[in-house]
Amino acid sequence: MRIFAIVAAALVILGAVIALGSAHLLWTPEDVYLVPRVHFGFADTYVLAERWRADPSAHPALTAALERSGLTEPLHAAGVNTAAPNLHTLRGVEVSLFWFILYGFIAASAFYIAYVIWRRRWMGAGGTAVVGLNFAAATLLLVVRTLEARHVPYANLYEFMVSFMWALTLFYLIFERVAAARGMNIKPAGAVVMPVGVALLVFMARLPHAYRSVESLMPALKSNWLIFHVITGVIGYGAAAVAFGMAIWYLLRRGRQPGPQEMSQETLDDLMYQCVRISFPFLTLLLITGAVWGRVAWSRYWGWDPKETASLVTWLVYLVYMHARLLRGWRGAPAALLLVIGFGSVIFTFLGVSVLEKYKESLHGYAAGMGS
Repeated sequence: MRIFAIVAAALVILGAVIALGSAHLLWTPEDVYLVPRVHFGFADTYVLAERWRADPSAHPALTAALERSGLTEPLHAAGVNTAAPNLHTLRGVEVSLFWFILYGFIAASAFYIAYVIWRRRWMGAGGTAVVGLNFAAATLLLVVRTLEARHVPYANLYEFMVSFMWALTLFYLIFERVAAARGMNIKPAGAVVMPVGVALLVFMARLPHAYRSVESLMPALKSNWLIFHVITGVIGYGAAAVAFGMAIWYLLRRGRQPGPQEMSQETLDDLMYQCVRISFPFLTLLLITGAVWGRVAWSRYWGWDPKETASLVTWLVYLVYMHARLLRGWRGAPAALLLVIGFGSVIFTFLGVSVLEKYKESLHGYAAGMGS
């Protein structure tokens, strides 16, 4: 009831206070600093670096950790450009925004889940408001990262993740607004889509420093085709995530009569299809732009790299859905299940191929898990 929403709002406020007040160190690898699982704020990072430079022998654990990591400077370990130490201000803002977004996804999940259970209009409105704040925060984070990295943020898994969260919130807000304009309600799908964001962001927060550090672009990444490639992936994956949420909600409602504030199963099925109508063309462009970029970077259009193969499989799943829907009129639970499988393939392509040890030899590995 109301206490549930109060707790959710408190989570957002608490997340903002913690993030903005301490610049929680998502970025500092635990093995570099003195006490495992103790994170230092960025101001503390600079103080520690100065003390270590003055007397490395006074910090043997830090010295040993730096040697193990092949690093020569604590600020390098934190991903800070020592030639421009004022960048730590941008980094602090960026980390604060990341944690704000994570807490925002948690709060939005709470609002939407409460809405599914108790059907209070203000609960659904609260979830939508938090998603709007998350979209604004993700937009600002992308701007800050661009200023910090001095290039469009597309060079590693973290940067693609932030763009993915931006697209996810954007498409969810668009489809919720379009549905409302037609007298339909898709807020219950938010109870599925928002927890997906929570899971992905928590996973991102636990990844090693190499997947999110700010580094200069290597020659193969300095290509406009790569920018187009990443943009198409962000849009295609974002729309696929919303379709996934609707598909899960469709399957959970199977065999149950819709309530007075709920849309019919047929309408929900149509909205799922509209999501895929947006997603599929961009997934197609993702393959095309990736092939052209591959020609520029590696002198071949296709090499059956693990990431390329996984992307092709994902595209084929959505191709089967579109074919079955358009030519055979395939609807209902089987179609929804296919969208669930398709998004599972998206996540594997996006994360699994990037972080699983057996795929470390992927040509995409130099980008620290390029998320497309």
